[in-house]
Amino acid sequence: VKIGKPEVLLKPASDAPVIADVATLEHKAMSGDIEPLLVALKDKLEKNPGNGEGWALLARSYVELKRHADAVNAYEMATKIITDDPQLYADYADALAVVNGGKLAGAPDELVNKALKLDPHHQKALMLSATAAFDRQDYKQAISLWERLQQLLPADSEMRPYVQASLNETYAVSGEKPSANKTTELST
Repeated sequence: VKIGKPEVLLKPASDAPVIADVATLEHKAMSGDIEPLLVALKDKLEKNPGNGEGWALLARSYVELKRHADAVNAYEMATKIITDDPQLYADYADALAVVNGGKLAGAPDELVNKALKLDPHHQKALMLSATAAFDRQDYKQAISLWERLQQLLPADSEMRPYVQASLNETYAVSGEKPSANKTTELST
């Protein structure tokens, strides 16, 4: 599950070299020559493994290239250093779920829970948690999470139809009936 542009959510780097790397990465990505830069960034990070922002940048870059297994390793390094970023945990959980064949059970679910502990309103983490609840057939929990997410989304959000469809599917599979005030939302 991917929401928006994760690169926008990167925290500002605390040191100039990473900022320069981000600018260079963006320029190289536009020219299609990102692989050598990623190799150089990984080498630099292996020599200076305490750079959490650099590991997060590398992980997100790997995700963009659909190299999720490499992203998981980089996210693991990043979350050892940056322990207070719910977006980082949600992105890590998402990449790990892709590597695990779309399954959120186990470590991905634990990462989502860490993200929600840091920010109970984190949209991507709520979406992943609702999906995990649905997968384990905990439909009441899934409905609760989808409804909570739906309340957080602006009326014109691109995600709203997806969330509504997921909510509708969960109601249909569970046999639960939406409350009267939810019935009007479900028909929209």
